[in-house]
Amino acid sequence: MNVPHISFTFARTVQASKPGRPFLKVLLAGLLLGASSTVQAAAYATGGTGKYKSQILWLTWGGGTNGTNNTTLTNGATTTATVPVYGVNMVVSCSLSGIGGGGITSYAPGGWKDDGLDNLYNIGGLGTSNTLVNGIRTAQSGLSSNFTVTCSATLDGKPYGLPGLVVADAESMAGAEFIKATADGTWQVMERLTCGTREYNAELTSDSKTITFSTPTEGDCNAVNESGSGSNALGLTFLTFNSSAYTGANRQITFDVSIKGRGLTAVALGVLAPYLDSGDAPSSYGGVAHFYPPALTADGLSAGAKTSITAANFQVSTLNTIPATNKLGNQEDPDGTGLTGNTAATTDDTTGADDEDGVNASALPVLNVKSVGSYIVPVACSGTGTVKGWIDFNINGIFDAGESAQTTCGGAGSTVNLTFPIPADIKSGQSYLRVRYATNAAELALPSGIATSGEVEDYALAIYTQVTLTKTWGALAVTGNQVDLNISGGGLSTPQTKTVTAKASDKTQAFVIGGTSATVGESGGQVNDYLASITCKKVSDGTTLVTGAAGATSATFTVPRDSNIDCTIHNELRLPNVPQMKKYVRNLPNGAFGTATHAQPGTILQYCIAFQNTGNGPAKKFKLTDAFPANTSAAYPNGSTDTAKWNLTYSASGADLTGRTTAPTASALPAGATLTVGSVATATPSGTSQGIILDLGAAGLPAGGTGTVCFDAKIN
Repeated sequence: MNVPHISFTFARTVQASKPGRPFLKVLLAGLLLGASSTVQAAAYATGGTGKYKSQILWLTWGGGTNGTNNTTLTNGATTTATVPVYGVNMVVSCSLSGIGGGGITSYAPGGWKDDGLDNLYNIGGLGTSNTLVNGIRTAQSGLSSNFTVTCSATLDGKPYGLPGLVVADAESMAGAEFIKATADGTWQVMERLTCGTREYNAELTSDSKTITFSTPTEGDCNAVNESGSGSNALGLTFLTFNSSAYTGANRQITFDVSIKGRGLTAVALGVLAPYLDSGDAPSSYGGVAHFYPPALTADGLSAGAKTSITAANFQVSTLNTIPATNKLGNQEDPDGTGLTGNTAATTDDTTGADDEDGVNASALPVLNVKSVGSYIVPVACSGTGTVKGWIDFNINGIFDAGESAQTTCGGAGSTVNLTFPIPADIKSGQSYLRVRYATNAAELALPSGIATSGEVEDYALAIYTQVTLTKTWGALAVTGNQVDLNISGGGLSTPQTKTVTAKASDKTQAFVIGGTSATVGESGGQVNDYLASITCKKVSDGTTLVTGAAGATSATFTVPRDSNIDCTIHNELRLPNVPQMKKYVRNLPNGAFGTATHAQPGTILQYCIAFQNTGNGPAKKFKLTDAFPANTSAAYPNGSTDTAKWNLTYSASGADLTGRTTAPTASALPAGATLTVGSVATATPSGTSQGIILDLGAAGLPAGGTGTVCFDAKIN
């Protein structure tokens, strides 16, 4: 857990200091926090090779920023640390009592030449350069010492049970010496310092509550000069408290220490702070935080056995941010000092490991504004605590009291259902789902706030409007013709399409949408063969949302938040009509067009036929033919002697030529069209003759299309 700008307040009971002595044995404990922090206090080690310098917060003694060395401590001596986390304070207080033996004083590891802890964790350097005073030692050489530490904590002013302690031997261990610590919990070795082949043992009692450090080896492993910069073997352990360790309304814990040495002995005390998991929905839904203890992987210790923790094959525990139980899904990772939510509720997904796996959001049923009854959300969880969830059904930016569901987790690897009653005021739009797990159900009374266990997960959840598209066909629709019904916008990332067939049973299709506006329509297939009309109405009261323009193949409407929508797209087959076809003639070169003319043999005439499709559908495979007039021949344009050259021209214009003295401007033929001279049928006399042939191909003449074809002929 990243905890920037943590401040600490220390209250001490101190007396006059005494000088240090050799053969000092030190037992150290520290406050274990999450990932690297910038702390305005002396509790974090800044030097050394320890793996957890940015995580273990070592409590200091004797006064001053980093503590004051060789200060006498008496019964009632207290260290109080105030740690701001996620906008609230965690206040930890540890006091000493039952001090026996020759008294105790504060101590900075490294004062003895073979101390090892300063090699792992220090401030200012090794040996006597170390100013991190995190030890409590016996005040008189050769005397044993024992005492009890009592710690309690509050979180946001409420009693909070500390999850555990970190404990380490800080000084060179010799034969016939030991450090013993007892607590109601489980011990695990999380770090060690080896020294050649020297054996260093950790022995657990059969109930695993007491750990004893010792070595069978006499003498120093790595003797160095008296400045103190050597390193002897040692172990650093992690203690997880059992639930039975907490007593009283303030949930305090006790920790007993007994040290046997040939010189001075000492212990340093601390607490284990929890990791933090937070929500990532938008801020209007309220801040939410769940604190949970770090987990450790298994180590090589066994209950009731003495184990050499410096053996090459000894398995050391490592800190694991994923707890074994009391969580949602399989993953959980710390969120530093808390996350800032976003509209996609994905900040936690993209920060550290993606631990949002309690709910398979992509497999949830679709919610729309006409959903009724219950909405079931399956939740994966581990533990026997409470699972509670909230859905913002009315899209008002908060989780209302009536928008929750609750159940109990069924143990490790369980899947349970949250069954939400769907309220009558459900609205469409961007909603959110929040799921929380905690061992104390009272901490889940609200969707926001702090819980001292478990996990929270937020998910974006869309509540949709359902649009039903109904396709109807006119009586002349061609069986088997197809079009694609489609809808776009409405919060859809890609348009949705469904193919429907004329006079088939698949004429109704339902789509779910969000967003503020949507467009419905049709495309593809034989859509151009039909004239469409589109109407969309609210299901709730029949209010018309949009009526498409005549012939339009799409229509756009504003999506209502309180009703589903019915849209009808009706298709009538487009029918061609070519009633306007007129033939003109004029004398060249300067005559005016009319429907008849007078001419002498040798006169060159220009004939033009104008046409137009006035129907609402294309005239497919349109072909226009006209036989050359009797007693005429090709006009031989431009001096040509090719009798097939009748000076054929095509124009896309179908304008009236009456009275005009110029022909329409020539145009390129449409794609696939041809204009040729060939054999054409004649009615009078019956048979065939040469004439012009205009073939517009399969596409034909579109609705409203026009054109003119002209040729020149010479009177024989």
